Amino acid sequence: MATYNYGTLKRQIEATLNNGSVDDIDTIDGYAYRGMVKIQRDIPTLPFLLKTNVTPVGPTTGTYAVKPDDYLRIKTLMVNMKPLLKVGEDRFFKLYNPAAAPEYYTDFGDRFLIGGQPPEGAEIALRYYAEMQFPENDEDSNQIIRLMPNLLIYAAVVEAGKDLLAEESILNLWNNTYQELRAQIQNQIDEDAHEGMMTVEAPLGEY
Repeated sequence: MATYNYGTLKRQIEATLNNGSVDDIDTIDGYAYRGMVKIQRDIPTLPFLLKTNVTPVGPTTGTYAVKPDDYLRIKTLMVNMKPLLKVGEDRFFKLYNPAAAPEYYTDFGDRFLIGGQPPEGAEIALRYYAEMQFPENDEDSNQIIRLMPNLLIYAAVVEAGKDLLAEESILNLWNNTYQELRAQIQNQIDEDAHEGMMTVEAPLGEY
């Protein structure tokens, strides 16, 4: 299997666009970036983007968990491995009792507020999906490029085709290919959910 980095990925994106009779391509980087954003939007539970941020509870901490810089979306918030219930902001402040054991939380700007006070020494664990790190140089790579290059190529050309006015039949072909690859990967994620692993690799083919 070929090894992809950002440089080889961009060449494949450009080759696919050229094969679809799309010329006058100003920038491949922008379409590669939009392709990665599209994948993270269409497959919001990519296992390799799942992280855990643990905060110990001290004498003056424990009433909130700050969102990390790479935070994208939450999976679970736990205190001593016990999941908390997410509630709306209005309900949170109606229920709030600083003397109670934590049972719930709410999304509040750059942090999650915890209803109640965890005991000192407890651990607050935020399980969240992180934003994909975008490559800076051609020799760089990331998990999407390594594990699912085909999906990213077609996500990028679908985004480019909209801007570059590709023929409708070509755009439909690219979009259908993208959706088929996305469905294969989503099905694999669902099958692997209990193991918490990403085992699928998109097959390489001709472009």
